[in-house]
Amino acid sequence: MGFDSIVREAIEIIDGEVKDLEEPVRHWRCVRVSPTGAKVMAPGDPIVHMAIVERNPKIHYRRDGITLPVKARIIILKPFAPEGTAGRSEPVDVRDEFVLRDGLTGPVLENPGLIDPSTSRPYFLEVLIGGASSSTSGSGA
Repeated sequence: MGFDSIVREAIEIIDGEVKDLEEPVRHWRCVRVSPTGAKVMAPGDPIVHMAIVERNPKIHYRRDGITLPVKARIIILKPFAPEGTAGRSEPVDVRDEFVLRDGLTGPVLENPGLIDPSTSRPYFLEVLIGGASSSTSGSGA
C-alpha cells in the first residue's frame, strides 16, 4: 500500500467520524470578471458543502513572505466536480466566494492542500477566508 492509498483511506475514516463537527458552507463559483471588475458567478444556486470550519483569526504566511489575516479555515473532505470554465483554478478559484452559516464571508486567500499524485488534485480541500468582507448576491448574472 502506497502513501497515497494510506492518505485516501485516512480521509475516508476521518470523514465518517466528523459529521457532528461539519456545518453547511455556501460556495459561489466565479466564472469571469466583467469589464467593470465585477465578479460573474456561475448561474444557479451555490454549491452547499458540508465542511469543518475553524473560526480562529490568525495570520497566514504566504510563500512570498506576505502575511494575511485569516477569518476562517474551511476543510471540505468530499471531492466535488470542477466548474469547468476556462481560466478558473479548479475546484476552487481565489475569485470564488464562500459564506458560512453565520454569514461570515471574505475573499479566498489560498486553497492549499496535499496533492494526490494519482488525480493531480488535493486529497481534501482547505480554503482560507480572510481580509475584508465581501457581499454575495448569489445571482448568476
